[in-house]
Amino acid sequence: MAGHRATTPTLADPGLYLYSGHLLAVLKYAHRTGRAALEAELAELGLTYQQFLAMTVIAMNADISSAELARQTFVTPQAMSTIVARLESGGLVQRMRAPTGGRSLETRLTPAGKELLARAQERASAIERYLRDELGPQSFEALLDALQRCSAALTKGGTTTVTRRRPWAAYLGAAAGSGT
Repeated sequence: MAGHRATTPTLADPGLYLYSGHLLAVLKYAHRTGRAALEAELAELGLTYQQFLAMTVIAMNADISSAELARQTFVTPQAMSTIVARLESGGLVQRMRAPTGGRSLETRLTPAGKELLARAQERASAIERYLRDELGPQSFEALLDALQRCSAALTKGGTTTVTRRRPWAAYLGAAAGSGT
C-alpha cells in the first residue's frame, strides 16, 4: 500500500497489542511484559533470561544433551552452545561425555548452579505470586489452564514445536469480513 509505513509495537506503545482484539497479539504483549519483569530480576543475579531457561530445563532433565536443551528452550543449537559454554565457564554447569558414547555431551548443574537457580526461581515465583494476587486465585488458575490448552492445541502431536499439520488451515478465509 503506497505511503503505508509499518510500525513495530514497543512496550512503550501497548495499545497496538492490548486493544487489537487479537489473542496472539495480547499473548505477545503479556509475554514481553512478563519477560521484561523477569529479566530485570535475573539481571540482579547476573543471569540472562535464556540462561535461566536453560538452567531450569537442565535441573528438570538430568544429563540432557545440548541439542535437546536447545529444542526445549526454543533456541538454535548454536545459540545453546554459547549459552551452555558461558554457564560452564561461570561454574554453573558441567558437561561430560554421555555414557552411550559418541560426541554427545550431557549437561548437569553444579552445586553453585543449583544455588543460583534456586535464587532465580524464588524471584520468578515472586512475580507469579504478585500476578496471582492481582488476578485473584480463580482467574489466575483459569488463565493458566487456558494458556496450557492453547499450547496443547498448537502443538498437537509434538512436544515443543507447532504442528506441521496446521489444524487451523480450515479456518483460513473464514474470518474474511468478520472483523477478526
